[in-house]
Amino acid sequence: MYLKILSYLFVLFVYSSSSQEQKCFDFLLLDGAEPILTYGMDTTNNWYAITEPFQNRYRLVVNGEEIEAMLNVTIPIFSQDGKRWASFAEDNSGWMLFTESDVYTFNATNVGDIAFSENSEVVAYSYFETNLEIIKLGDKQFSDYRKKKGLWLDHSGDKVAYIIQNANQEVLKVNGEQINSFDKVYPVGFWEDGDIIYVGMFGGYFQVYKGKDAISDTYSNIPEIKLNRRGNVLAYIARMMNERYVAKLVSDDYNEAIISERYDNVTNLTLHPTEAIMAYSAVLYNAFTINMNLTEYFSGEYNTIPEFTWNGEELYFLGCRINCFFSVNGQNTNTQVSLPVDKYYARKPNSDTFAYNTGSSLVVRYLSDGDMRSGLMTNETINPRYNRFEDRYETLGVINNRLYLLTCRD
Repeated sequence: MYLKILSYLFVLFVYSSSSQEQKCFDFLLLDGAEPILTYGMDTTNNWYAITEPFQNRYRLVVNGEEIEAMLNVTIPIFSQDGKRWASFAEDNSGWMLFTESDVYTFNATNVGDIAFSENSEVVAYSYFETNLEIIKLGDKQFSDYRKKKGLWLDHSGDKVAYIIQNANQEVLKVNGEQINSFDKVYPVGFWEDGDIIYVGMFGGYFQVYKGKDAISDTYSNIPEIKLNRRGNVLAYIARMMNERYVAKLVSDDYNEAIISERYDNVTNLTLHPTEAIMAYSAVLYNAFTINMNLTEYFSGEYNTIPEFTWNGEELYFLGCRINCFFSVNGQNTNTQVSLPVDKYYARKPNSDTFAYNTGSSLVVRYLSDGDMRSGLMTNETINPRYNRFEDRYETLGVINNRLYLLTCRD
């Protein structure tokens, strides 16, 4: 058996900085028996670690399940709903693909990419036979030389897009069929009708394409573009020929695209998880705003990337000018302390709280009174998340090679 469940998971350690009702609990995930090389978590409910039980042998642990020590192992890729994961591993018999439920073996000299369909039901992966890269999509198989990194799947996993380098041109292919070629191609995903959405650059000019057809004006740059999971809302930032920037949103819900005002700069594009709503940072004549579609919110000179909560009910960000404030749907609350804008802040929707890490602990701060809670102090931590399945904030921390799950409820 390649997989087994660790028997020492979730040894409870409790600590709280508050004298009120205890809200923060910390769980031992790995006891330090094997050196930890890297670790992380997705945005839903999963965590992973790669350890080195023996010299030049590596073990992957996902949610407490571990595989045998391998010659090589890759960081797992998680599906968007968090229900599935996949990772490459190599032992003396060769390469294989591990998933949460299966192991696929194949003859390969090296491995390439892993990607899940939007509905998470299909996993695609690629591997090399010397210089030829093989792309597997269920029962389908495609092969090409000089494929560039990346695979893009449609919602149901029937189609896979990828790019190959052909002399000075990049060629976009879907299921092995050439769609278009440009100096540069930037795929983003599939529209709900099955057409691939991408940016093509030719001669220094950029356009957005759907299938083989251009669906945008020509711009001097399109630095950011996003497509929602359903494949029915597209947003992008464009730099116009006069060097001004606009944000555009295209949706089946609207007869015409939503186009922002022209700004000196537009960055940090974010899409609502389900609705035809975009958010972005904008600057015009030294006035700084966070915008939701065409609505402008004061953001301060310094601010974080705007984020939607997991259910899309709230748009939030941290902004700072003289004082720092936390903004939720345009309502600003003074944080009463200075906070860095280069951090990620997690938020439980419709709550009085947000969370962040200090580099050594998980901190939950209350908007109403500025109070805070924190848990175990560790040597290092990673960006936190709000785990909607457990209704709590979480991060991972390490103390002397022991891995902990740090949690706090609001």
